[in-house]
Amino acid sequence: MNTRSTKRFTLFVTLFFGFIGVASAATGSTDFDAIYNYLDSLIHGSGGKTLVLASIILGAIFSVGRMSPIPILGGIVFAIFLQYVPSIAVGILTATI
Repeated sequence: MNTRSTKRFTLFVTLFFGFIGVASAATGSTDFDAIYNYLDSLIHGSGGKTLVLASIILGAIFSVGRMSPIPILGGIVFAIFLQYVPSIAVGILTATI
């Protein structure tokens, strides 16, 4: 190894281990709480119910039109997706070691 790459590596390791104590996932900051609470209430409230109902109705219409059960299954999968994925995403983003 030459001296230049050794210095770069040392700088990288120093910065990496120096920022470990500073890094924390979604703890201590309330900058985006207002928008988060708004979107969460929209998805789990009347907005989410409207989206789920619309997707199932559109899936049923397309299923009748195409004579295939796949579109209504897509609407049902979207409803399940809308119910569970926001909670999973919040769990991942707020996970701490």
